[in-house]
Amino acid sequence: MLARFGGEPIFDLARAEFSRADGHVYQFNYRGESYPCLVPEYSSDGGHLNQAGLGVAAAEFLSFLRRAVGVSEHGNGD
Repeated sequence: MLARFGGEPIFDLARAEFSRADGHVYQFNYRGESYPCLVPEYSSDGGHLNQAGLGVAAAEFLSFLRRAVGVSEHGNGD
């Protein structure tokens, strides 16, 4: 998608799922390589978002929409 629509605003849900509140990426290592993965606190079963994860994803999505339409976090367009 990024290659095809790179110039368009694209919400990256996966980034929200693997980014901790402090901005660090949660990762696992496999055969010497690091891969981003779902933050454990955002899931109760390791594969689906729990309430905390849904809240993080929703907040990130709202922030994305604000940026896409040019509205500040305070809602005044600054």
